[in-house]
Amino acid sequence: MEKPAIHQQPPQVDTIISQIEAGRSRLLNSEGLVSDMPGTAGPFDDQSIKKAVGGSKNKGNCQYLYDAAKQYGSGGVVELGTNVGISSAYLTAGALQSGGSPKVVTGDVSGKRIGIAKDLHRQCGLTHVEYVEGYFEQTAEHIFNRVPGWTLAFIDGDHTYDGTLKYYDLVRKRARPGCVVIFDDIEWSDQMRQAWAEIKKIHKGQISAKDGMGTVWF
Repeated sequence: MEKPAIHQQPPQVDTIISQIEAGRSRLLNSEGLVSDMPGTAGPFDDQSIKKAVGGSKNKGNCQYLYDAAKQYGSGGVVELGTNVGISSAYLTAGALQSGGSPKVVTGDVSGKRIGIAKDLHRQCGLTHVEYVEGYFEQTAEHIFNRVPGWTLAFIDGDHTYDGTLKYYDLVRKRARPGCVVIFDDIEWSDQMRQAWAEIKKIHKGQISAKDGMGTVWF
């Protein structure tokens, strides 16, 4: 199954996307360090904000997330891996176009990155996103529990073989027919490639991979 088609967007959506990209540009032009920001530091926060933004999905991949949220996110959206909030901004903007009343919850180990994300979302008028801080080993189940009717999940954290399969197992046990899960960075390392190969063996629904992201339909 191919990725969701990109349709002509109403002006208000163009405005939100322009605001998100303007926020991305501001962060890319920042001279500060993630560690300079308020909040609890994560293990990878001793880097520039510009470098942290470089770890976010590019605009084309974010458009894919937006389209997926618009098509599949009406029951709620979960994200593991907030970073600086760009992907969650696109997911939220898409979910708001889905026709439902979606709840969006995103989590990250770094309170500093969550703070950056909150500022970005506030600047874009996306003020109803909820945030969970902590290691996914302790927070992943809690995050999913906060969106009991979730229909879309974006998994972008713990880029290891064991971690990726753990989160696939978590979503497989909770997913209902019609739920969609997108795994990021499936070609990032040998461990991620191995994990994606294992998911393809296990998964009984539709599955596709493009631009380093793997999508599974339940």
